[in-house]
Amino acid sequence: MASKTSLPTTLETIPTSTAASESKVEDIEKCQADFKNFDKIKCISVKSSMSQLSNQWLNASGSDYPSLNTLNIPHHYDLELRMNTKEENVFEGNVRILLELKAETDLIVLHAGRHVSDVAETRVNVFQCSNGEQICVQAVSRSIDQQLLLISLSKKISEGTFVVIEVSYFETVIPNNKGLFIQKSTTWEPWLIATIFENSGAHEIFPSINEKSSRSTFSLCLIVPTQLTARANMPVTLKTNMNDLYKVCFEKTAAIPSNQFGFVIFDNKSMQVVVSKNTVPEIEVFVGKHMKNADLPWITKEIQIAIERMTKISGNNLPLSKITVISAALAESDGSHSFGLILIKSLLFEYPKFSRTTTNIVKEVIEQWISSMLTICETKTKNFYLQESLATYLEWIVTEEIKSPNMTVKDRFYESRQRILPSEQLRSSALNTFSEADRTAVFFYSLEKFYNRTIIEEFFGNLFKKFGGKECATIENIADSFSEVTGSEVSKKMILSHANSNGYPMIKVNHTSAGSLTIDVVNESNKNVSIILPLKIVDSTLKETYHIYNQSQFQIYEPSKFIVVDPDSVGYHRTIYDVESYSNLATCFNSSQKCVMEKSTIKTVFSDFCWALFENKLDSNKQNLSKWHSLFIKLTTINHLIEGECSCCIRSQTSSKGKCLWIWKNRCENLSLTSKM
Repeated sequence: MASKTSLPTTLETIPTSTAASESKVEDIEKCQADFKNFDKIKCISVKSSMSQLSNQWLNASGSDYPSLNTLNIPHHYDLELRMNTKEENVFEGNVRILLELKAETDLIVLHAGRHVSDVAETRVNVFQCSNGEQICVQAVSRSIDQQLLLISLSKKISEGTFVVIEVSYFETVIPNNKGLFIQKSTTWEPWLIATIFENSGAHEIFPSINEKSSRSTFSLCLIVPTQLTARANMPVTLKTNMNDLYKVCFEKTAAIPSNQFGFVIFDNKSMQVVVSKNTVPEIEVFVGKHMKNADLPWITKEIQIAIERMTKISGNNLPLSKITVISAALAESDGSHSFGLILIKSLLFEYPKFSRTTTNIVKEVIEQWISSMLTICETKTKNFYLQESLATYLEWIVTEEIKSPNMTVKDRFYESRQRILPSEQLRSSALNTFSEADRTAVFFYSLEKFYNRTIIEEFFGNLFKKFGGKECATIENIADSFSEVTGSEVSKKMILSHANSNGYPMIKVNHTSAGSLTIDVVNESNKNVSIILPLKIVDSTLKETYHIYNQSQFQIYEPSKFIVVDPDSVGYHRTIYDVESYSNLATCFNSSQKCVMEKSTIKTVFSDFCWALFENKLDSNKQNLSKWHSLFIKLTTINHLIEGECSCCIRSQTSSKGKCLWIWKNRCENLSLTSKM
């Protein structure tokens, strides 16, 4: 049986800076403080072509670009953006970026989106932090397709040097910018502009380094018209009037990925604010004034429950004094998030008892931990959406704590599993839709049921302790963290094998009442797969045994009339049996005496049977044909076991009538087993 050992959870507070040495932190802080005293010189304009290294970057294809973190690591941004009127189509900005060079170079490479413009040589300055020396810029060029900004320097700078890159002026076009959500004023909705960087990146607005593995602190100032309100990741520290404009500056953030930086500018005339100051962090919610104030406390209550539960699971408080939530008429999603700043589709606030409202509010709060503080490294595994999957699974756990709506983790799992592994009746249905994140969320629930909820929560605590607020965690890191908590190397291999598998596995069970049990695991193409699965097996005496399928066929001796693998249907797989097993289970289901096995469990077995029949996955060897046909005849005499189109195909074509006659011609006659009836 699987090990269920647990580890004590003594968790550290998430650091608010990168995991650098003390001396490096001192260098960074000193550079930030000294920058204002650096002397600028007038660099002599020299007509020169781009360096050979610059040309290599400009001419390379997308797949040839390395991570920018192999060249330079960003530690801090000072950003100022200006909007003169609501009608203006551009931000005017300036930015200073503190970088650490990872290799000797005379080229600085940053990301800059297509909408970022007017970055000229005369507006870019580069300084060494150690002595304030200015390094003259020879040329600035753009790779528009790859969204790169290349800055060629007059001399090489050595590895490990801290430099400040100052772009004293740039413009960013607002309309059609992928990094912005733009909302026009309506009867119910205010004028609003908000960043949506999680799927695009901060480089859509200003020159930066858009790498998930980078963590930087951000200091932001916005200059906006006086009738507008501004919010960002952190609370306001300074507000200065400037005639028809005002300048608002915000506290420096903790070290976060650049796609978790964000701000919102909106017209507050048609908005009301709900504040919960007795919580840590403080919760501030902006919603439309048409909503009755008496109906609003549920918003802060649900957010507070989510914060408290995630704090307990992760073992870490968020390094935030305030979280701001703003309603917006989002079209392509129900919510968006950055560090300390959340957008929720305004329509959801109109229906507080709607389950979709709660699940989306909770999910965006959880992203404060999963996206902002714990970052999962990019992976080449196309079907393994680990970061989104962890957030989805944690949302199931946290939403269960909110009593209304009454949604349990178990219910959420079965809903997702049904979407991923649809029954025969849903195979072509529009209801058969799911997010890719559901796949791995279902897998984590399977691990929870094989181990227990405590083990899973200790795993998350261990993960945050090791990687919270630090470098991104790889799939291998995730697997190692789980193995440390379970005390089993096999549990690590479970996660890695799942990450590297395509589609879902299919378990083939061959069991005889004499006791021979053979289990194979194959993929959807019926080929053996290298995957490790936890399996629970129950026999006709209801004896439960636990096994781990470890990449190869295994045989055990279980004398029993029948057995059922995964009787609780908690695995991310399908299971098909030999004809004798199906026959014995059908007999039990139809027995006049109470069957020892739950009828719902047997119906689940035959749900996969119907899927396998339509996909031609059942054993169709000639020597077994008569046994299958006998089974089909038996199944036609049993009520409520086989339903839908499957119930038509287990009948012979000559006995089919009405709707079944059409289904036989359309689907059944081409199946490997039914065509020979």
